[in-house]
Amino acid sequence: MKKLSFLLFFIWSVGCQETNQENQENAPKLLAQIPKVLKENRSESRLSSFSKYRSDILTGLYQEALEKNPELKKLRKQIAELDEFKKDSLHEYQKYTQNNTDYWTSAYQHISSIQDSALRKSTQEIFQLLDSNYQKNMVKHQQKTEVIDQRILKLNDQVILMKLAITLSMMKKYQAQEKPSLEPLQNLIEEYDKVIKETQIFTNLKK
Repeated sequence: MKKLSFLLFFIWSVGCQETNQENQENAPKLLAQIPKVLKENRSESRLSSFSKYRSDILTGLYQEALEKNPELKKLRKQIAELDEFKKDSLHEYQKYTQNNTDYWTSAYQHISSIQDSALRKSTQEIFQLLDSNYQKNMVKHQQKTEVIDQRILKLNDQVILMKLAITLSMMKKYQAQEKPSLEPLQNLIEEYDKVIKETQIFTNLKK
C-alpha cells in the first residue's frame, strides 16, 4: 500500500510541476514538440513508423522519447547491458546447479532400481545425506540469487515508473497545447438543430 501511495504521489507531483520559461529551456529535448504518436489519426498511424505502438499509446510515447533524448537512450543501453551482464554472471552458477539437480534425480532413479530392499534403503540414505550436504553448501549462493531476483523486480518496477513519469510529462504538454476548440462542436450541434427543425415540417401526423 505504501508503494502504491508513493507511486500515485510521484505521478501527481510530476504532472503538477510548473512549466515556466526557465523550465522549458532546461527541459529534455523529448518535450520540445508534440509527439508524432499524438498528432496522427488512426488511419494515418497505420502507415506510420509508429503504427506498431498505436495499440499501446504509452509505449509509443516512450519510444519516441527514447529517440529524442540521448540520456534516456543511454540509460536504455545500460539496462540492456545489465541484462547481458546478469546472464554472464549467472551462467556458471545455473549450469552447476542444473548439473547437480540432474545428477541427484538420475541417482535416485537408479537407486530405486536396486532389487535388494535393504541395499536400496542404505544406498538411498547415503545419497540423501550427500544431497543434503550439497544443499547446505549452496545456501550462500542461493541467498545471493534471491537478492538478485529482488533487484530484477525492483528495476522492472522502476522502469515502469520511469515510463509513466516521462509519458505523463509529454501528455501534459499535449493537453495544454492541443486542446481542441469548442466551436466546431457547437457548429455541429447548431447544424443538427437546423436539420431537425426542417424535418419537423414533414412530420406532422394528421388524425
